[in-house]
This record gives sequence, structure tokens and C-alpha cells, in this order.
Amino acid sequence: MMSKETLRTTAWLIALMSLGLACAACSSSDVPSGAARGKSAEAAPAKARKNLSSARVSDHTTGGRPETASGRLGSSVSLTSLKFDPPQPVTGDRIRAVIGVSDPQGLGAYSFVVRWNVNGVDVEKTGETLEEPVTFGDSVMATALLSVPGEEPRVLSSTVLVGNAPPVLEVVQEQGEAPGDYAAHIHVNDPEGDPVSLQLLEGPEGLVLDPAARTLRWRPSGADSGVFTVALEGVDSAGNSYRYRFDITVASSRDPARTAEVARQ
Repeated sequence: MMSKETLRTTAWLIALMSLGLACAACSSSDVPSGAARGKSAEAAPAKARKNLSSARVSDHTTGGRPETASGRLGSSVSLTSLKFDPPQPVTGDRIRAVIGVSDPQGLGAYSFVVRWNVNGVDVEKTGETLEEPVTFGDSVMATALLSVPGEEPRVLSSTVLVGNAPPVLEVVQEQGEAPGDYAAHIHVNDPEGDPVSLQLLEGPEGLVLDPAARTLRWRPSGADSGVFTVALEGVDSAGNSYRYRFDITVASSRDPARTAEVARQ
């Protein structure tokens, strides 16, 4: 017969062996077979990719219309320039603002208005063209305000000084002293009222300019016939010049000479 100590030891060994078998059974039920493990490893990344794709679409799509990176429609629209037409206005010119807008996405979801200020005084009427008359020395400022839905307006301003306008000449033919004589009066208009000096630059032999009286006189000779070009220049006290060119036609029959304007400069 076994002693009590031997029986106690044997019982402990049997208990430990039973516990080990139970743990092995639990481990085998939690770990899949080789094929099952491979399938699970492939399915997990695919599921993750699907979730990431869905998140990316929902972040950048609202109602089927694309948004910018900042999440605001049209946030890439900007004012790029504000120029004047004419670039160097003078007395009497109508000034127009030429606005440059950058819209790389082509959304077109913007509008703008132009406000004017002349010599520090706001002009009530807005628009791309300044309707107020301007004169020499005026300081004209245009301010463009670009509006994009849901965003702060973009603002761009530019200022230009109005320059001195050149004089304007016009030659009006008059009755000559004798048949066949040429006579004309030179009308001079300077927008600022500056004094204007006249000079004859080109003309047929014998054509006389009287700067003080602002007249032209010419008596063609019997040999003169055909077309003769005349060029006049008017210069105001500010140094602005204006050139006026025209033709005098002389008939061989000694009819009164007639003029035909061909160009103004």
C-alpha cells in the first residue's frame, strides 16, 4: 500500500495535468487555421481602405459641389489689379477702372463694385466709369470691392493724377481777298485756358501764318496746281503739343483753293 504522502503527491500531479489540457483547448479555439488567418489578414486592410476613402469624399463634397481646401466656396478668387483707362488721363477725359480678377477654378461666384473719390470727396455714383468731369491736378482714387458668398470682401485701391490736356486746333477756310486766294482761320481751344503758340511746320511756298491773328494766307502762282500738304503745331504753356495736318487742293483753272482735312495729331 502507498503511503499517505505518496497519494497526496499523485493527486497533485493529476490535477496539474488536467489544468494543462484545458488551457491547450482554449488556445486552439481562439486561433484560426492557416487559411483562415490569411483571409483575415487580407480583409482588414481592405476594410480600412474603404473607410478612409469614404472619409475623404465626405470631407470635400457637399451637395455634389466641390469645395476648396479651406472648405469655403470660391476662396481662391482674388483681385489681381486695378488700372485706369486712359492710363494717364487729362482734363475732360472719362476715366474707366479696369479690374483684374483671378478665378482659377472658374466658379464665377463673385461680384464687384467700384467706388470713386475725387480730391478726397466720395462720388455718390458707383460703377466702372467715373461720370464726374475731371480737370488738371485732380487726384482720382478708385476702390474695387470684390464680394464672394460667405467670405470677407477683397478690397483694392489705386490713385491717378489728372494731367494737363494739349490744345486742339481746327482750320476753317475763309473767303480769300482775290479769286484763287487761299485764306483760313485757325481755331484754338485749350481745355485749361493756357496760352497757345502756333508754328507752321509744312506748307507750299508762299503760305503765310500769322500767329497773333491765327490766320493762314496764300496766293498760288499760275504754275501751282494739285494737292499741297500743310502741317501746323500748337504748343501750350505747359509744353503739351497738338499737330494738325490737312491738304490744300489748287485747280489748274485758278478756281478758289479748297481744303480737305486728311489727319489730325
